[in-house]
Amino acid sequence: MTKKDKLVILDFDHTLFNTEVFKRHLKNAYLSYGISSERYDQTYNYIRKKLKRPYDPALHLRLLDGEIVDLKSLMGEVNYLVDKSKDYLYDDVVTFLEDVKDECDLNLVSLGKKRFQKPKVDNCRMNGYFSRILLTEGQGGLKKEVFKDIICENRDKKIAIIEDMPENIDYLKRGFPSITAIKIERVGAKYAEEKAELNNFTIKSLYQASNIIKCIL
Repeated sequence: MTKKDKLVILDFDHTLFNTEVFKRHLKNAYLSYGISSERYDQTYNYIRKKLKRPYDPALHLRLLDGEIVDLKSLMGEVNYLVDKSKDYLYDDVVTFLEDVKDECDLNLVSLGKKRFQKPKVDNCRMNGYFSRILLTEGQGGLKKEVFKDIICENRDKKIAIIEDMPENIDYLKRGFPSITAIKIERVGAKYAEEKAELNNFTIKSLYQASNIIKCIL
């Protein structure tokens, strides 16, 4: 197999995966078992902000133990959503991957609790497109270090990153000015309204990314 001299590093949440819709459906599952919206948000934010951990439904359910009549059934609802994670891929994802896979090496970076995030990624059924999938636990800042490590390992390639978080884009462009940084701003996504300073391109969908990668890399 011919070694590819182009590398595209893709973020998962808010880039390939419609995280906001998934989170809404996840919350609705809890509400259907008698948890109030306020209590859900309180315990969710406790995990994310107080404990500073990636979201973990197993931990969330433990925090709510005693407040849910049928904990086992709710866990089944959560697992069902994870099993159906392919339904939350944006419509342009597979088309994009098919379009660039023959000329670009593809890496995927995802931040989250591995026991939750790995089945989410696996059930999207796109692992075969990626030569490498890296799942990282911790706060958001760790993701940019994973991007950095990949870039350092592939200095002989032309590299593009597709990411939604402005902080990560600016950090990577300062360290590696030669990479092509593409900020994706999905409608309704978490960082859609926050601007990066150093990105080369801003896109609304991956349909735009195909042309950029083919023309620039």
